[in-house]
Amino acid sequence: MNRILRRYRGAGSIEPLAPGGGNLSPLRKVESKLKALVTAMPDATVGETAAALRKAEKLSTSRSSVQRALTRLGYSRRKSPSSR
Repeated sequence: MNRILRRYRGAGSIEPLAPGGGNLSPLRKVESKLKALVTAMPDATVGETAAALRKAEKLSTSRSSVQRALTRLGYSRRKSPSSR
């Protein structure tokens, strides 16, 4: 109840606030470069792809964010025949 009263006093209405938006990945701007890197280096690990992207785009990014971007682009993790 206190939150509703506080909202009414502050905003003059008890309407709920708009949903918050998340931060978009900076990798969305360089998705075409990421696709080109994967095409040029098909056997590279995600860490190697992240390092190549950092070098090519002067972009500070982590291995996990590159993995999420690759998943978003439709690339899946595949096992090499030697590890089976």
